[in-house]
Amino acid sequence: MPNHPDHDLDNLFTHHVPFDDQGERYTKMRAAAKVFAAVVVELAPSSSERSTAIRKLREVMMWANAAIACNETEGGSQEVPDEGT
Repeated sequence: MPNHPDHDLDNLFTHHVPFDDQGERYTKMRAAAKVFAAVVVELAPSSSERSTAIRKLREVMMWANAAIACNETEGGSQEVPDEGT
């Protein structure tokens, strides 16, 4: 199946084995997100909004790690156009 011209589906739906310092950077991303999540739990009352905040922090962490996984190749970064948000 050919890729959509705006998306590299093979890249988006492939497991990316960490290389070089990627694993360390993923760990730093998770640790930073966990620190902020702990602040949210400490300061915000238990509520659907707090649950959403935690869920969105997890989403941010996953997208940040995906940015590393999907846009770098061994030996250097790929030039991938930013599709915006």
